[in-house]
Amino acid sequence: MKKKYIIAIALVVFMLSISTVSAGVLDGLFGGNNANSNNGNSKTEFTIYGHSPKSVESQVSFIENDPSFYNNNETRDWLKGLNNYVMYDTGHEYIVMDRNESNKIPVIDNGTDFSKIECNVIKCTVVETHSLGSGLKDCILVKNVEVTGNKTIDLNKTS
Repeated sequence: MKKKYIIAIALVVFMLSISTVSAGVLDGLFGGNNANSNNGNSKTEFTIYGHSPKSVESQVSFIENDPSFYNNNETRDWLKGLNNYVMYDTGHEYIVMDRNESNKIPVIDNGTDFSKIECNVIKCTVVETHSLGSGLKDCILVKNVEVTGNKTIDLNKTS
């Protein structure tokens, strides 16, 4: 009976070892999805709203006044340390960059057509990602921003 337990434990340890090695190999082959480990050579594409960016300082002030907007003090404190940075919204996350980088991005006026959202398409290097909390948007710090085009989202069309 004791021998069966030892064999079962050895089998579990062996399976865990194989799964850990497999995960590492697959992550290495397919590049993973961890923005914190970006090697700086690849660029990621984002579609950001074409309106003027918001200063990080004003956004921190906003989230501090509405704690339901975030539940991660570490990210809030990280944002507080980013002086002279701005944020763009993608609808899914916030793209954070140095104000000088943001000067490369044109502001697009929607005019009076509220059925469409004008966006800029950018490619940039992801430096790091921080979460505002479970189920909330991520804040993605980027550098080496280049505008690759623009895009119109028609709110009347369903996708």
